[in-house]
Amino acid sequence: MSVFLTLVCFFYNFFFFAIIFFDILIYLCYNKAMMNKADQQDYLIDFQFIEQPKLINDIRLYQIGKKFCNKNTYIPPHLHINWFELTVILGGKGKIYTNGKTEYVEVSEGDIYLSFPADIHEIDSDSESPLKYSFLSFIL
Repeated sequence: MSVFLTLVCFFYNFFFFAIIFFDILIYLCYNKAMMNKADQQDYLIDFQFIEQPKLINDIRLYQIGKKFCNKNTYIPPHLHINWFELTVILGGKGKIYTNGKTEYVEVSEGDIYLSFPADIHEIDSDSESPLKYSFLSFIL
């Protein structure tokens, strides 16, 4: 049980600091006016390092980004090959389906969703309260 708790604490701390770093990067690189437009339309920042992952100590970073959905946003099923993906819900609500199952996990502000290597998942944003989330794909 202590190994599990250690991993959970590690993921939580790693992702917390990554989100802070990423939010600073977004603030420095993008105009605040663009952030305000996010309420009317899909807004995506997606840095991909799939061909050449960024190395942070022993962690290989494949993707980091932020998505502000609109009322019609649906992310179709997709595969993250052999890496984990952490998704932190910043606002709104939605459903995440994993591995073609009809069951789903409802997510809302403050939730963290972990996708495992080779998981196929899809995201359905709520039309009345569209999702806003940050995501991070990596291998330990």
